[in-house]
Order: sequence, then C-alpha cells, then structure tokens
Amino acid sequence: MRVLVFIILLSCTAISQNVQFKVPDEVLAEMEKVSFPVDTNTYSFKVVYPIDYDSSKVYDAVLGFSGGNAAERLVDYCYYAMFKTNHFNDRFIFMPIGINGKLLQQLDENEMMNITELLTENFPVAKQNWIITGTSNGGIAAFRFAYMQPELYSGIIVMPGALSFDDVHDKWADYKVLLACGENDDQSWIDAMHRDEELLSKKIENVFTYIINGEGHIISPAYNQDLIYDLYFIGKDGEKIESD
Repeated sequence: MRVLVFIILLSCTAISQNVQFKVPDEVLAEMEKVSFPVDTNTYSFKVVYPIDYDSSKVYDAVLGFSGGNAAERLVDYCYYAMFKTNHFNDRFIFMPIGINGKLLQQLDENEMMNITELLTENFPVAKQNWIITGTSNGGIAAFRFAYMQPELYSGIIVMPGALSFDDVHDKWADYKVLLACGENDDQSWIDAMHRDEELLSKKIENVFTYIINGEGHIISPAYNQDLIYDLYFIGKDGEKIESD
C-alpha cells in the first residue's frame, strides 16, 4: 500500500474553533458514554443503541468517526449533524472519542484493532456488514480502517474524506461507497472526492458522489441528513439497495 502525501487536505483537518458545537439535551441523552481500559490506555466511545433494542438479538453496526481531534464535544456534534439518520435506527452506532491523544487517522494497526475488538466483545453486534462513516480527519481514517479489516464492513460513507493511499483493496469490490462534500467546502476536498471516485470506480461498481447544497466543511444540523444517506440506501433509481 503506497502512502500518498495530502499536504493541502491535512492542513484543513482541524475543525474551526469558532464554530459553536451546540447539541440539544435530548440528543445528548440518546448517547451512552462507555470506556474500556487497554494496557495503560483507556478507549472511550459514545454509543447509540438500536431502536427497540433487544439484548437477545445480534445487530449490524455503524462505526462513526468525528472530525478534528475527536474530542467529546465534536463527537457529540458529529452525531447530531451527520450520523443521526433514520437509516441507522436498526443498528448500533459507535463513535470513538479521541484515542491515546491521536487523530483517528494517525492510529496504528494495534489501536485500530483494539477499537473493533472492544466493540465486538462488549456489544451484541455482527462481525460483518458494518458501515464505516466519517468526516474530515474521520473520513480519512474510515478508509484506513476499512483497508485493515475489509471483511468487517460492507460500505464506506465519508462527508468529506479522502484516500491517503492509491491501493484499492480487492475485498472492497462488493462495497458501496458514498463520497459526499459540502458545496462550499474547500476546493481541495471537492477535488479529492472526484479523484477518489475515479480510483474507487475501477474496482467497485457502487460508488456514489453527493454534493451537500449550501453546506461547507462542517455540516449544519439544519440539513436533512437522510437526503445524503438515501443515495446509499435507496440509490438513484428509488429502489432500496440491500446490503449483503
């Protein structure tokens, strides 16, 4: 896997501190914070349970990556503005909070494995058919996680994100991939979306792009998230796309 250098993209990954990441109390109440010790570190997550959760059942899961440094307030906001869609109602949503003082895209293979192993060991979730989604730094990280454990996932959704390598995994062939970007985002992210579409489409049939009208790098909670996810779950022809 040949690593590429995204100088412009990586300079844009810190989310502006001028944005007020306000999340209503009723949305905060939907998330449970859990923590697990691993050696000398602690891995913390925000977790949203499926609607009508039944502990006797096994569920599919979503691994959702915040932008910026994945501080708790950013994780909360990213859930509220980007991952809180009706399409995820029947899945667990797991959102890591800053791990070991690193950006999510900087985690090594052991740290990435620790995340998924902790979740599969502590929650009734399947070991396949996960969706991985992320924004900004988290969108870059999403591709890295999917490359390391391709058998765990069935699709990738980034809004925005970017490949930091040029080797599309052969096991991604049956994935669905949705590349989204704000209409007013930095041009480097929009250009990366189109480059990635071209590269991914060489091995993956179902690659979609979506421009989020009126939005920039940070999506507003006022935007109807379901419009983004409809393309992934329903498709261009209006017929529901079933995950394998």
